[in-house]
Amino acid sequence: MDVAIIDSIIQEQTNTDYNEGMREDNYEVVKVHLTDIISKIGLDQILEIWRLIISCGTKTHYVILLVDGSHRCTLIFL
Repeated sequence: MDVAIIDSIIQEQTNTDYNEGMREDNYEVVKVHLTDIISKIGLDQILEIWRLIISCGTKTHYVILLVDGSHRCTLIFL
């Protein structure tokens, strides 16, 4: 996956100010998890990032496909 695209996704997801209240209370906490996952995996291990939008909700989740065939997800159940 192109590093510029990944950097763009990270920047988009980290533009939230978490100084107001607890980080865990923030509705957009999924954004933080995506950034945490990407930083721990390393950009060279990422093949694709899929954005999942739940049909009856407003939350977005992400699936990160890795070059070794495994995946990571911001939604625990996947």
